[in-house]
Amino acid sequence: MSTHKQRQEGMQRAPYPAEWLAEMEDADAWLANPKHRWVYDRLLVADTQAYAHAPLGVTPSHFPVIVKPITNLYGMGIGARRVSAVEDLIYAPGMMWAAPLEGRHVSTDLLVDRGEVMWSAQATGFPSDKFGRFDLWALHSQAVEPELSTIRSWCKAYLPDYAGPLNAELIGGQIIEVHLRLSTDWQRAGCYRDYTSRPSTAYGIPLFGRLPQREDLPGAWLDSRGESERTAFVVVNSADTRDNQPFWVGLYNQISSSSTCPSEEN
Repeated sequence: MSTHKQRQEGMQRAPYPAEWLAEMEDADAWLANPKHRWVYDRLLVADTQAYAHAPLGVTPSHFPVIVKPITNLYGMGIGARRVSAVEDLIYAPGMMWAAPLEGRHVSTDLLVDRGEVMWSAQATGFPSDKFGRFDLWALHSQAVEPELSTIRSWCKAYLPDYAGPLNAELIGGQIIEVHLRLSTDWQRAGCYRDYTSRPSTAYGIPLFGRLPQREDLPGAWLDSRGESERTAFVVVNSADTRDNQPFWVGLYNQISSSSTCPSEEN
C-alpha cells in the first residue's frame, strides 16, 4: 500500500480543492458545514426514504425494529440495537427506531459539486455475528448498482448547492446515514490515488481486541488508530497472493481466529 508521501502526491494531482480530500472526522465535518449538517440527523435522512421510522416515544406498528441514535458524531453505530417486542422498547432521549432493511450494505464515497457526483468509490460490508460490526469490507473497482444511481439522484434532489466530500451508507438500496467526509480507512491506505478514476479492488478487515504483529502482515496497510471498540483496520490489495491464494483470505482467517471480540450490544 502507499506511503504518506505517495498519498500526499496523489492529493496534489487531484483536480479538486484540497479541503475536499482532507482526512476528516464527523465532528469536524459537522462544524465546517452549517448549511448541510442536517444530513447527520438520521430522522431527516429517513424522511427521504421509503422505510418506516420515528423518534422513540412513537410506538412502532411492527417489530422487530432497529433502535439507534438520531445523531452520533462519534461512531455512528454506537448505541444501536435490534428490538423484537414492544415490551423491550425502552425510551431514551435522542433515539429513534427504523424498520430493519434486507440486502447488502454498500458504503459509497463521493465528491459532489452542486449536487452532481464527480467521482465515486464503493465498498460492500460483510456483517459479523455481532450486531453493528463487520468482518470484512470489499472495495470495488467497478460501480455497484443500483446503489450508485440511487445516491446520485439523492444528491441532485437534496444537496443541489453542496460541494465537497460525501459518504452514504445504504442497505438494500435504502440510505440509512450520510456523512460529509470520505472514508478515512481507504484514504489512509492510499486506495483512492489521485481521485480521477475508480480504485483498484482491495479488502479491509476491522480488528477488535489483540493486534497481530506487523511482521505477520507483509504488504498490508495497518492503521492502528482506535475507533470506538475497533482496535485497527488492515487493508490488503487484491493482487497480493500467499501460498497460491489471495493474501486477504489467509489474513482474514488468521485474524478472525486470533482476535478477541468482547461481547456487546451495538
